[in-house]
Amino acid sequence: MVDDTGFPTTEFFERLGRRLEADAEFSVHGRFLDLRLAFLSGSRGASLGFQEGRLVTCEEGAGAPEPDLSFSGSPEDWDGFLAEEPAPGYVDVIGMDRLRPSFSIGGDRVLLARHLRALSRLLRLAQLEGAGSPGG
Repeated sequence: MVDDTGFPTTEFFERLGRRLEADAEFSVHGRFLDLRLAFLSGSRGASLGFQEGRLVTCEEGAGAPEPDLSFSGSPEDWDGFLAEEPAPGYVDVIGMDRLRPSFSIGGDRVLLARHLRALSRLLRLAQLEGAGSPGG
């Protein structure tokens, strides 16, 4: 679930990491994921580091290394994306990047395309974590 600012906490990402480790689909598509992701919401942010598909670092706030990819939106964008049943326009981040002026994907688009299946699964599991759903 999201905190009162609408942004997932370090604890959220730690739970997501456990969910990723247990997910058979992510283990296949994410095994070559070696990158740093940033999730930004208003003035808050978190940085995640992945090596060989495993979440190895999770940091909140400034001072994290430059991300390879960033997902930046308003707290309302993240609330919509992490809802139990996201409304149209909030179902996936590629659509949000195109349809929501307050949301953007930054970084290397080739890297995004290369890891799209793994990132899509990661983000789907983040939606389930945000909604408090046990399934996958």
